[in-house]
Amino acid sequence: VTEAKESHHHTEGLDAGGPTDVVQTETTDAKTGSSDPAGAKSVQLFVRCVAAHHLPKVDRAGTCDAYVELKLGGHSMQTQVVKNSLEPRWEEKFELEARGEDLLLRVMDWDRFTRNEMVGNVRVPHERLMEALASGEEEEFEL
Repeated sequence: VTEAKESHHHTEGLDAGGPTDVVQTETTDAKTGSSDPAGAKSVQLFVRCVAAHHLPKVDRAGTCDAYVELKLGGHSMQTQVVKNSLEPRWEEKFELEARGEDLLLRVMDWDRFTRNEMVGNVRVPHERLMEALASGEEEEFEL
């Protein structure tokens, strides 16, 4: 396995229709591994969920109990819930294995008694992830 150290990559998502919602994540490192039987190389992505800004008021109290779901291929992970905040800060790091799949980031509002509600989402194409890792440049994505 070869390890490739990459520059920090920032992804920001902006809400469509309302105040700006920003989800910041950083892809900090990547490891390239062996190929699967179909010939797709696996890449280990280290994604750090940083913060969200200007989330909408979705709870009765006028706040949001936000968390981020990360989905890549058949794997799903999530941050801790930050309760009663329109400016949640997570600073959580995740390791995901990519084999050509897109990365899905969803900001969710946690609810104790009803179904959790999606606040916004962004799908980052695998090609765009690889380009961003190679360039080390910052990216912005709309939710």
